[in-house]
Amino acid sequence: MKYAFKNDLSIKQAAVELKVMTETLAEELLDPLMLTDVSKSAAITQRMEQLHKKVIKSKIASIELTTRQKIFEVIAAVVLADSVIAKEEQLIVYVASEALQLEITKDEVSEILSHGSTQLEGLETLNPKDRDLIYLCATWVASADGSVAEAEEKLLDEVRDLLKLDAAKANKLRDKVRTIREERSEFVPKSEELPWWDEFERILLKAADIDEIDTTLIKEIEKAIIS
Repeated sequence: MKYAFKNDLSIKQAAVELKVMTETLAEELLDPLMLTDVSKSAAITQRMEQLHKKVIKSKIASIELTTRQKIFEVIAAVVLADSVIAKEEQLIVYVASEALQLEITKDEVSEILSHGSTQLEGLETLNPKDRDLIYLCATWVASADGSVAEAEEKLLDEVRDLLKLDAAKANKLRDKVRTIREERSEFVPKSEELPWWDEFERILLKAADIDEIDTTLIKEIEKAIIS
């Protein structure tokens, strides 16, 4: 709705322009009769969310397992940087392990964090795109509460060195994290925003330049709803 208002568009036009729906799907879902049928619209919304989650998981699974493991290790290191682990920080490590599909339980996350900081290894062997992705994720976690603590900043510098990133590239990646956050806050109503730790899947896809909604998803939704 924010996008529609800002650009003087109808909700249908905005949905199509943002590539959330095709024109056919927008006509079907945003029809006044459909919107007033509570049970039918609720069922469709639930189905859309299920399909969306399925596609997101598939896209994240396309990231190399080694890269996903390294992302997790760096996130845990950032959380451990200041030696004080808040409840929300412990939660993001678990949420990240789930999103990265690493099959690590909550108890195992607690055990990993209880051992304290560990030496990060092998980051320089990854390809440049994956190294950028790891730094983006590290920056996102470190700045999630609105500021970066001194210990976290030091850890980010160490990660940057291990990833063989120069200062200019690191700053560019930090700017990208800020842009992702700003875009999210601009077009998503405050009431619909997820807690920062629950946004990791979509942040990860944005950081990896992977579209979370594409023609495959839209076609699946159309097939499920219109047929």
